[in-house]
Order: sequence, then structure tokens, then C-alpha cells
Amino acid sequence: RVNEQIDALETMAIDPVGFLVMPRFVAGAVMAPVLTIFANAVALVGGWMVSVMSVGISTQIYLDGLRFHFHTKDLTGGIIKSVFFGIIIATSGCFYGFGAEGGAKGVGTATTKAVVAASVLILVFDYMISAWIFR
Repeated sequence: RVNEQIDALETMAIDPVGFLVMPRFVAGAVMAPVLTIFANAVALVGGWMVSVMSVGISTQIYLDGLRFHFHTKDLTGGIIKSVFFGIIIATSGCFYGFGAEGGAKGVGTATTKAVVAASVLILVFDYMISAWIFR
């Protein structure tokens, strides 16, 4: 509401929630798991590189260790949690962003509140989802 952009959307009979919030909601729910999968792949390759190049472990030993310690529940649990985390981040940003007033200072305050709220909610949901998945 800082620059009356949301009011302008309402004047044009465009639903601001559908126009502004839903794309961010969907993007958070879809792209957070994609980013998680990519980060997991990079971590596996990075772990292999460090093991082989720095520690001197053979590729076969690394793969054997991976087979022994890798559980699909860990991978799927992380991906499931990332969907919720993406939704939390997008929803928190939109919730506090819609109420931002007072120019740049108000936007900064709303951003800080959104980050703090998302961080706390992520910690809470991480605990609850982990307790559910890894019981």
C-alpha cells in the first residue's frame, strides 16, 4: 500500500491476492523443492570431491558409504519439508508486505517482521514435520 499499487489493482477490478499472492505462493511451493534437490545433488558431488581429492578415500568406498547411510526417507522428508518452507516464506512475505505503510522505512520494517516470522514458523514446522516423518 506504500505506492497505492494494491489500491490501483482493486480499482481495475483485479483481485490483489490472486494477482500478487498466488504466483508467489505457487512459486514457493514448487521452487523450494527444486532448489533442495539441486542443493542435495551439489552436496553429494562436493562430498565425493572432498573425499577423493582431500581425504584420499576411493570412489568405491564413498559410494559404499553412501549406499549404507543413505535412506530415501531422509531425501523425501527434506523435499516435503521444503514445500512447507517455501509456502511459509512466500506467505509471510505477502502477509507483511500487504500491510507495509510509511514509505521505505515501512517496507524495511515489514521485511524484518516477515523474515522473523518466517524463521520462527520454519523452526516450528521443521520440528513438527520431522517428528511426523521420522517417528
